[in-house]
Amino acid sequence: MKTSMIMQLVSIATLAVACGAQAQTINITVGSGLANVATVYRESTVMAEAYRKYVQENGTKLSGKEARALRGKLRGATVAHMRYQPPGNRPEILIHARSGRSIEGTIEQLTGAGGGAGGGSGSSTEAGEAVSPSEQARDVGEARYYPADTPTSIRAVNLERKAGWVVQPYPGEDGRVIHGGDAELKALRNLESRLAGNPALQGGRLTGYVSKTVCESCTRAFADFAETYGVSGNVYHLDETTVNGVAVSPGQRWSGTLRRMRAANVDTVLSDEVLEAGSMDWWSTPFEAARVAAAEAGVLAIPAACN
Repeated sequence: MKTSMIMQLVSIATLAVACGAQAQTINITVGSGLANVATVYRESTVMAEAYRKYVQENGTKLSGKEARALRGKLRGATVAHMRYQPPGNRPEILIHARSGRSIEGTIEQLTGAGGGAGGGSGSSTEAGEAVSPSEQARDVGEARYYPADTPTSIRAVNLERKAGWVVQPYPGEDGRVIHGGDAELKALRNLESRLAGNPALQGGRLTGYVSKTVCESCTRAFADFAETYGVSGNVYHLDETTVNGVAVSPGQRWSGTLRRMRAANVDTVLSDEVLEAGSMDWWSTPFEAARVAAAEAGVLAIPAACN
């Protein structure tokens, strides 16, 4: 009788633990405010500068049409900033991510050198579910164009999905996988590469910022990630939608601010004059989140980003 009761209690405890893990949720909501915009804008400037370095170092020749297409792609590419706090006193893990292929792969796509159609700029042309070993190697090899990784601050590269990993793109209504290269997915996949097989890092808290609306595919990936690794937290994204072309909510207005800031930066960093002039180190001064928070609170004056 006692044995039966003990087994029942063990079963109930096991079920409670399982249900507790499944209850973890990553909330995805519209964010607004200078701190949100400044965080993702910082990621976008690093991306633009990496492309400038690549083009200059490799002597890449682009036609006027190709240069315009490249600037358009960089103005609209999704960038993400994810902070993961493992349980206990373990160091926070910061992941920087951008959508799409490697720099070389993106330029090949624009020029048609890699067999793709030139001039594309939509998200449907981003890297799909399958990431070839050569594309992965190129993305990793381009590290010299970005700020150096540290044990707790890493750039999300394209990774192949491994058996047992839950982060994956889901096909759309027409069956095509068009979100395999999304910044959020790349960030989650790189984080999963650290959490998978390492229970000590699981069960933490994730805080993320994304420059565009999180799609349904990535929303499902966040849900699967939260359930599998017991992660909770919040991911904030900006609202790209408008009503008759007018931004009516704070999230929409801040999205417009970010769009104008990014356009000004990309058009400057990748202008013909800059590409011919030499290096411009746009992130030589470390980013300080405290200064952004102070600016948002009105304590620190900063120049207007755009008018």
